[in-house]
This record gives sequence, C-alpha cells and structure tokens, in this order.
Amino acid sequence: FNVYLEQLLLDLATWHRIERADLEAEAAGIGEEQEREAVAYEVMQRFTNVIRQERQLALARERARTSAALDQQAALLLQAGRTRPADREQVALRLAEARLDVEERAAATTSARAALALAMGRESVAVGEPLDAESLPDPSVSPGEAADVERSPEIRVLDLRRRVEEKNLDIARAGYLPTVGVRGGYSHYGVKRFDNYPDALEVGVNVDVPIFEGLRNLYAVDGASKAAEIARLKHRSRA
Repeated sequence: FNVYLEQLLLDLATWHRIERADLEAEAAGIGEEQEREAVAYEVMQRFTNVIRQERQLALARERARTSAALDQQAALLLQAGRTRPADREQVALRLAEARLDVEERAAATTSARAALALAMGRESVAVGEPLDAESLPDPSVSPGEAADVERSPEIRVLDLRRRVEEKNLDIARAGYLPTVGVRGGYSHYGVKRFDNYPDALEVGVNVDVPIFEGLRNLYAVDGASKAAEIARLKHRSRA
C-alpha cells in the first residue's frame, strides 16, 4: 500500500481568496448597518410627519374655535339688526370650512400615526399621543465640522466591493504563477519475497509551473479587469 501526504506552502491565489473572504464579510456587516440606518431614517421621517400633522391639527382646531366664536357673534349681530344676512351666512360658511379642515387634519394625523406604528413594528394604539418633538436628534453640524461622506455605509460598501473585485483580479493573475508544496510518502510492498522491493520513504518539494492553460487565465484576467474597473467607477461616482 502507498500513503502520500501533501501540504501546499505557496499559493498566491489561495491567499487572495482568504483576503477576499474577509472583505466580503466586512461588506456584509456594513450592509446590515446600512439597512438599520435606512430603517431608522424611515422611522424618523414618519415621526416628524406625525409631529407636523399634530401641529397642523392643533392650528385647525384653533381656527375652528375662533370661527365658532365669530359665528356666534355674527348671529347676535343679525338678531340686533346690525349686520346683513349675507355676512352672517359667510361667517357660517367659514365655520363649516374650519370644521371640515379639522376633520381632514384629524384623519391625516391618524394615518401618519398608523404609518409610524407600522415602521416601528407596533400596534397603532401603542404610539403615545401627542409625540414629544424634543426627542428628535439635532441634525445641525457645527461650523468647524463637515459631514464625512466617506464614512457613510453606502460609500464604505462600494469601496469594499471595489477591493473585492481587485482581489478577484489578483486571483486571476495568480493563475500565471507557480505553486510550491511539500510531498511525503511511504510505500509498503508486502511480505518479503525474492522479487519484492524494500519499503520506500520519500519526501520532496513540488513546484507546479503553469505553461499553457488553454487561454483560461487570459480570459479570467480580462473578465476580472473589467469587473474591477466597473467597481472603481461606481465608487468614484458616489464618493
């Protein structure tokens, strides 16, 4: 029986594959962070929409109360003969419009609150009323600071994708390079007989040099070069 053990010592393509796997894992982590930020941004947008609708509803109710007071005053003036019926009807019409506006704002507020509850994964009744505008983060940037666009998750993911494609190019180019390994073996030829060879033990170094791969490496390098250039253009267009 024959037993052989081989250990690869030098293979640049395998090293580049390990580095590519690390980059892909980092990109996946940043992608999850980007998704969380997108959800947080959506919740914040719906939160501010609820606050806006609540304030508009409060203004509409105030206008309705003012219109109701004017309507009552106009009715008294009409009874006293100090205004015309047309003016009284106009005030009543404004009161009706104000009440319709209150109903419309109330419906919009209810819809906005339901949308916020959906984004937060809650029941619509679980959203407190009214919302506290002070809980919103301060989006202002101090005069001496500037937003670091390069640290945004989207740009970081594009940069990692570019580096992954460049690693693919390195892997394709490594197909032209030799690999080095160690090989050891043991051969046993059975019971001793007059025509048997003695047991053999061998240790050697394997060097595989690619000479002609049927243009496989050439096509792989060409395709990887195009993919890497596309990734670079995407990264530059967003950075």
